Amino acid sequence: MSHQVTLELPEEVYRPLAEQARATGQTDETVAQTRLAEAVARGEPGSKQRKWAGTSDSGSPDIAPRHHEYLGQALYDELQGRQDD
Repeated sequence: MSHQVTLELPEEVYRPLAEQARATGQTDETVAQTRLAEAVARGEPGSKQRKWAGTSDSGSPDIAPRHHEYLGQALYDELQGRQDD
């Protein structure tokens, strides 16, 4: 069983889709259907990681609200270490 869906795409989404269709000799619809099916098969971004959230103690009770700060500091520390090498 199949279903018909009509989508309105912004130019920045449609343009690469149309270019891929032309390059592969396929219709826009075929490329869109293939790309959408691939995205659905991959699952929701982060869904695999989300099932592990909260399963271990990080020792930082404020990790959720300050995760950007922690990631930024870790990146800074890593880059500083590379400069010393």
